[in-house]
Amino acid sequence: MEEQYNGMSPKTIAIISHLTIIGWVFALIKYRDEHSELSAFYIRQTLGITLLGIVGTFIGRTFGTMGAASSSIIGIVAFVLWIISLIGAANGEKKLVPLVGEYFQDWFKSI
Repeated sequence: MEEQYNGMSPKTIAIISHLTIIGWVFALIKYRDEHSELSAFYIRQTLGITLLGIVGTFIGRTFGTMGAASSSIIGIVAFVLWIISLIGAANGEKKLVPLVGEYFQDWFKSI
């Protein structure tokens, strides 16, 4: 049985962190109250994936046609990583996203 923290499980918080920036902020607030390692893991993963998407958008808007192609590729990669991360959260497993997940855990370890 999954452990509960103030009525919300770490798995639920991990899933919510994937649902828009508002969901991520909500998950961060709940994590601050409950300090679950699973929640923290996915808060770090989704922060990294979101920032990757923002960088892709910036590249697309800054560098014209070539930037738009790069932005599209980065956007698709970010979406695939988001899906992989969401599936891991839904399964209640700490599953790093390929290539960059380990970096996200290191860069955002203060969360």
